[in-house]
Amino acid sequence: DAEARVVALRCTVFTERALTALRTCDVLIAATDNDASRMVLNALSAQYLTPIVHAGVNLGVDSEGNFDDISGEVALPELGTWCLLCGGMIDAGRAAQDLARPE
Repeated sequence: DAEARVVALRCTVFTERALTALRTCDVLIAATDNDASRMVLNALSAQYLTPIVHAGVNLGVDSEGNFDDISGEVALPELGTWCLLCGGMIDAGRAAQDLARPE
């Protein structure tokens, strides 16, 4: 679309600046590297009825440093029917670990 607008913010999704900007989006793209940030995007999608696209890539490496898994997934949850959490694309335990203090 010639009228599409992309704004890049160099900050974590947990900042007020990011949350404010994400509330105004027409679509959310969840291409993050941890479950905590996916959980935030999932919650925004559900709360504001904003469509969300989940896109993920896995690059697994064996003990010798060779790729043993190169795979990916894309999911487009239909609003009001399912979400990334209930669809198993977010692990709540890992999200909690992502947010936990190191100690």
